[in-house]
Amino acid sequence: MLLALARALLLRVVVDGESMAPHLHHGARALAVRTPFARVRRGALVVGRTPVGSGDRWVRLRDPDTDEVVDLQPGHDAHFVKRVVGVPGDRVRPRHRPLDDGVGAPAVVDVPAGTYFVEGETGFSVDSGLWGPVPADHILGVVLTRPRARLRSPARPVAP
Repeated sequence: MLLALARALLLRVVVDGESMAPHLHHGARALAVRTPFARVRRGALVVGRTPVGSGDRWVRLRDPDTDEVVDLQPGHDAHFVKRVVGVPGDRVRPRHRPLDDGVGAPAVVDVPAGTYFVEGETGFSVDSGLWGPVPADHILGVVLTRPRARLRSPARPVAP
């Protein structure tokens, strides 16, 4: 019975990729408390389903820290581990966006009700900067972790 309860409450996660480095590296294992048992908050690491149709095209991203450029393809029906940087009602400035958008500075994004804005920790992350806000029903759980490194400020609020 205890095992059944644990399975109902928890997800086992194996990180695929380096978009959450240095906090979670490729192959890292973690536990996540399933939603609706966990509250999704700004700054939380979450496990979710990639929005439908997000794997249909290649994107070119520039790392804002190193100015390095990389081409990525998001993948179909994939899962992700990302940090919540915007909750419903927030205004956020995406850390990175595809290079082919013709805009020099990142836009301000209003996070609609029932969605979350998520980002990876590196500039080479396929996340809400590409997909837009993720529907709440795509968030599967909140990761239980205590990163060793100091966490960067998870939100970049913008004055209204």
